[in-house]
Amino acid sequence: MLTAVETLMLFCRLRGISFSENDFIDVLLDTFDLVQVADHLVGTYSAGSRRKLSLCVAMIGPPNILLLDEPYVGIDATARKRIVNYISALQKESKMSIILTSHSMSDVEFLCNRIAILGSGALQCLGSLTHLIEKCGNGHTITVKTYPDRIQDIY
Repeated sequence: MLTAVETLMLFCRLRGISFSENDFIDVLLDTFDLVQVADHLVGTYSAGSRRKLSLCVAMIGPPNILLLDEPYVGIDATARKRIVNYISALQKESKMSIILTSHSMSDVEFLCNRIAILGSGALQCLGSLTHLIEKCGNGHTITVKTYPDRIQDIY
């Protein structure tokens, strides 16, 4: 079993990144909030820390296409913001494409310029966030029935 540092060094080596560029590993560990556990065995990590390490591994290269499946599940809000900002900066610098799955529009609106919405396995809408809001953002109506003496519970 490896530590986070050993794991990242291994993937750097596999992707042809020299160890003189290992400051990159320190940046990843700091950005993804893994510095305190960097020398611990990965098997002892929480689910959130393992997910962060997986994201770090995905950033090594950087890739031309980054595939992220629900990348922020189990990650706290502060770390999520740092990760999104890092990915956004990397995307602009390297011109990489990101394919991201999420159930949360807030997850995708900052990183994605084209969004596809799937429903029941079929494409429902495709376009920019503005286009999706105009075309698909009709909202939903919810009807609530209650007893007259419980009306105050709705507010």
